[in-house]
Amino acid sequence: MQKKCRHRWVSKTENGEILGCFKYEDQFVRLLKRNDVLILQGDTGCGKSSIIPHLILRNFENSNIIVTQPRRLAAVSLAKHVSKTLSQDPEIRSRFNLPASQVPNLVGYRVRFDNKVAKETKLVYATDGIFFMELLQLWAANGFASLPKYSVIIIDEAHERNVRIDLLLMMMYYMLTLNPEIRPKLIVMSATIDAESFISYYKNENFFNKRTLTVSTLFISAKLYERIIHHTALPVEDLIRESVSHVFKSLKLYNEGNVLVFGSGIDFLNSVKASLEYYLEELAQLCNNIKIVRELKKIFDDHVDFMATFVEIQEDHAKIVYLQSICEFTYDELASILNSINDTTNLPCSSDLIDLLIDSDIDLEINYIFDNFFARNFDILLLYGSQSISEQQKIYQTPDDVATQRIVLSTNIAETSLTVPNVCVVVDSGYCFCSAAVEGWE
Repeated sequence: MQKKCRHRWVSKTENGEILGCFKYEDQFVRLLKRNDVLILQGDTGCGKSSIIPHLILRNFENSNIIVTQPRRLAAVSLAKHVSKTLSQDPEIRSRFNLPASQVPNLVGYRVRFDNKVAKETKLVYATDGIFFMELLQLWAANGFASLPKYSVIIIDEAHERNVRIDLLLMMMYYMLTLNPEIRPKLIVMSATIDAESFISYYKNENFFNKRTLTVSTLFISAKLYERIIHHTALPVEDLIRESVSHVFKSLKLYNEGNVLVFGSGIDFLNSVKASLEYYLEELAQLCNNIKIVRELKKIFDDHVDFMATFVEIQEDHAKIVYLQSICEFTYDELASILNSINDTTNLPCSSDLIDLLIDSDIDLEINYIFDNFFARNFDILLLYGSQSISEQQKIYQTPDDVATQRIVLSTNIAETSLTVPNVCVVVDSGYCFCSAAVEGWE
């Protein structure tokens, strides 16, 4: 049963809401004390990956925790985030007798080619591959006669069920039943885990002919925002073009918030990025042209037919020089822009952009385009597994202009374990690269 929080420090969202895991602190602590294995299922956004280790550190003495993540970006990002929240908790500072400036040293991470673990580190975020190699080395040395140094082992995103995670789950079963006197606690976490399957697996008495483990489950709820899902009516022939079109539809609907686009691989993402950069530059130029049109129109406001006036001033060198100083266009370009005032189907831009605007259900009326897109800034970021950590971390950095909308183009690396900030629309191509065994392949 859910209980109210005691008067202890809790982390809150930007809206001032308490994250779900803090509301279940007492129940979680009680279940972890009584059981060898805890299967934890929680709604997305409840704080499983960040808050559960926090609760362990402030409720259990001599804790030494490792949390596995399927991707290095998640491990690094979580370590940096949790180090900040721990330093804000007075109970953590008191328990470890550390000033706030030194509390971040309690949290570290281990990923391929990067190890940020100090002597005083009590919580380590690591990729499942790194922890798997650690267990293999331990097995090769003494066959698990001694157990890892961790008091709590957390396997996060267990629903992904890749080979490493399945092997880790099996090795943990063997370790937990091998040496009942000194064994760590195991927490298996996911938002969409099949709890009954894991319970039956870890309660199996005959698998290794060892002792039975005590297993329990905990479900943590969180506030879920309303989601509106749209599907394309017909099969898509050009995924790149369709993705770009849906990004423009999203930018039309929302002038705040970021757009997250999922693609199948780096080549796909680079192609989408190139197309977006081209069309957004064209759109910015179009808005600039419309601004010039408006300025020129003000000049001729005293004339009933300012188009005739424009023809008239072509013979006046001084006026021509003045107009060119304003807009820096040639006669032909000026004429094209001025003509577009009376013909909204002849926008002063490329036909490619017009076709995209039509595909994106964006009104071609000049004032509508200007009012909705002028002076808006966009930042396009790529996110994929082989990037450097510094490049991946850019999604968490605040842009110089806070009004800038980000368009994050990502592989399925962003589907789990991490939260891209301030996303209002997700565009999913439905494709991703994955490894699979194909029987009979020649």
